[in-house]
Formats: sequence, C-alpha cells, structure tokens
Amino acid sequence: MNDNAYTSQFGPSTPGAINLISGQTNGLSQTLNLIPGTTGIQSGRCTPTANNNCTASAGTAVPDGNGGFTLVGDADPIGDVCSTGTVEVSMAGKNIGDLLNASHISWGWFEGGFNLGAIPNANGTYGCNRSTPGTQGNTSTDPDYIQHHQPFQYYATTANLHHLRPSSVSAIGNTYENDAETIDPANHQYDTSDFFAALQIQNIPAVSFLKAPGFEDGHPGYSDPLDEQRFIVQVLNALQASPLWSSTAVIITYDDSDGWYDHQMPPIVNPSSSALVDALSGAGSCTGVTAAASQQGIVTPATPLLGNDGNPAQGRCGYGTRWHEPVTERPELDSVEIWSFANTTRDIHPIHLHLVRFQVLDRRSFDADEYLLSGKLNYLGPAAIPPPGDGGWKDTVQTYPETVTRIIVRFEGYTGRYVWHCHLLEHAANEMMRPFEVVAKGMG
Repeated sequence: MNDNAYTSQFGPSTPGAINLISGQTNGLSQTLNLIPGTTGIQSGRCTPTANNNCTASAGTAVPDGNGGFTLVGDADPIGDVCSTGTVEVSMAGKNIGDLLNASHISWGWFEGGFNLGAIPNANGTYGCNRSTPGTQGNTSTDPDYIQHHQPFQYYATTANLHHLRPSSVSAIGNTYENDAETIDPANHQYDTSDFFAALQIQNIPAVSFLKAPGFEDGHPGYSDPLDEQRFIVQVLNALQASPLWSSTAVIITYDDSDGWYDHQMPPIVNPSSSALVDALSGAGSCTGVTAAASQQGIVTPATPLLGNDGNPAQGRCGYGTRWHEPVTERPELDSVEIWSFANTTRDIHPIHLHLVRFQVLDRRSFDADEYLLSGKLNYLGPAAIPPPGDGGWKDTVQTYPETVTRIIVRFEGYTGRYVWHCHLLEHAANEMMRPFEVVAKGMG
C-alpha cells in the first residue's frame, strides 16, 4: 500500500495538516514573529519596508505574489494555550469543518493529549507537557498533544484554543449542547479518549478525524511503526465491535508527504516560481517540464492555482517533492567525508543517505535561534559521543532538536547522483530532500 503513496502537499507537518482539512495553504489572517523586525501579532499581509523583510520568513512562509503569504513550514497556532513556538500563525479562509457546520453535519477532530485536565500520566506528566514513552525503546519522547499537528486550531471559526471540554458525551460532534441553544464549548475539538467515549454510547460524529498521541503518530524519532499500528488496530477493533461498524467507512492516511516508506513522485499539477523555495525545474522554478516532474501525460499549467484571495498564489507547487538545484554535495569516489547536520527545529529528523553506510561521530547542542538570525554556530556544551547502541554502521541517523550531529561517511562503489533526505516524507521539502553526486577522483 505505502509503496504507491502519492504526496499532494510539500513541506512538514503544519502545511500537510492544513492542506488535509482545507486544500489551501495560502492566506494567513495573523502572524506572530514571522517577519524579522516586527513584534506582537501582525496582519497576515506582506508589506515589506526597510526593516520589515517578508522574504526573511521563508523557513515558515513565503510571499505569494499578491501581498500575502503561503505557509511552507511548521508554526504553532496563535492563541493555543500549548503554543510555544517563536513563530505562530493563524489561517484565513474556510476549512472542511466550516462546510460541515453549514450543512448541519456532525463532525469532530480527536487528538491525543488534547484534554489538558486529564489525570497525569504514569510518568507524572500532564497538561501541555503530557507525554507517553513509546514501547519500542524510543530515545526521545514528544508531548502527546502536538499543537502544530492540530489544523483546526489555526482557524477562528473552528478553534478551541483553551481546550475546553465538551458539555457532555452526547454532545460530541455537535455545535450545540443538548438543549440545542447553547454553543458547546469544545467547538468540535476533542481528545482521542472522547472518540471512544462517544463510541461506547453509539454517538460518534458523522465525520471524525483521529490523530494519535505523539508516541503513536508514526513520526520517526519519537514514534515507531509498531506503536502507530497499535493505535490503528485499537481504533479498528473498537469500531468493528460496535453496532455502527456496518455503516462506517475508515480512511487511513498521512497528513504529510512522507512516512516510513518510499514514495512515487506524482506529476506537477500546480506550478510555482518562488525564488525562496522552488527549484525543481531550475532556480526559482517548480513545473512539470523535467522528466521527474512530468508524469502520466499530465501537462503542468502555466499559471499557479488560485490562492485564498482568488488570485494565483506562489509557494504551493505540487503534487510532488521539491528537488532543489544545483547539487551542493559532490564527494569523490572512495573519499571519506565528515558531514554535519544542524537541526534548528523542535522535531527529530531521521536523515537517510542512499548508497552509503556511515557511523555517528558525535552530537553537540547549539543555539538554534542565534544560528537562524545570524548564521553563527554557538555551541552550548561539549560534543557527546553516541551511546553503544548508536555507534555501529547505519544508513539513517537521528538528528535531535537544536543539535549538530556529525557522521563520517565513505563514498565507495559507484559514481552518480543519489539522494539524502529526512525519512519523514512530510519533511522532504525545504532542504530535507536533496541530491548528492558521487564523482570520479579529481572531479570534486
């Protein structure tokens, strides 16, 4: 099944989740710390001045060519009580929740850890910091609730920023409480435990989105395929044991463009020419003119699809994964190189190199904020050698948040172009899927 997965959205978790529920990553209603030189909550418009450079926001959003922004990176939702990111945004436009409300169809988003008032976990964690260790010996644990994975929190019409609880189990999925007059405080946003509670009384919404707690969401580094499958099995077994099973359809998918599997790049049906992020077909160009991007007889349109304001919007090139040019890593055949991966994000990125095997030299924490602002690498502590279980030969390495990970690699066997990338397909854009080219001796 997974070998034939096709991506419909570039970028990491937030754009993937937003795309899942709205099909539109263009159009921000508000921003916080998105543009250098600004403080406090700002309009979602791009109005550059001498001290207000919109293009400097490219890690999170890029100008869309119409005075607005297209979201291309992770950002927390403005106002969520669990948001801690230095950059936060809110989205403009409508999502599927708005359409379901307008049609009076019950619905809900159920995410692990959303109930901040639940009793502490066995490890003593609670609230926004609640976390559950994985069962497969994961070396890192993310919170159960990951705010930049909750797409409805970015829209004023569907957000439940204070994680208010539903008025009753029987009200789950509905806009109003049982009196049909009082607005239900949960606003269709729930904990995964609420789904099972509603299922117990045969009251699940007509449309339900389930997002596992962090340790079971399939994200390499803090989750695991077995933990992910356990959550899926738990949901399916509960549904199959319910009288509602005969009228229930289940779709299992990812809200991103990667996973624990390889993928087939689809054709490009929405071009973009953002100099900040597009390079699939050349510098500042993402079209279907190359062999890798033009497939299945589809001709890429010359004009981007419409953004939130009804105008063609840059920064939404798809379907497919950006392939930035030119090649910057050109090791010589039979050479040995030391590569350093500086992870400036709050996620663990499992970096995979094709063709070769390597060993981890060390890891060292650094000031990611200073690096992003000035480019200076300021280490915060001594280098740490890998633990015994992490010191052998491998082709994938866990790069931890705000840490420089160094590996030593021998490029042997073949010349040619190969790939190194984050093993989360959702992170295969924004320099997380890149080519490297092994060249003959003397050609590096």
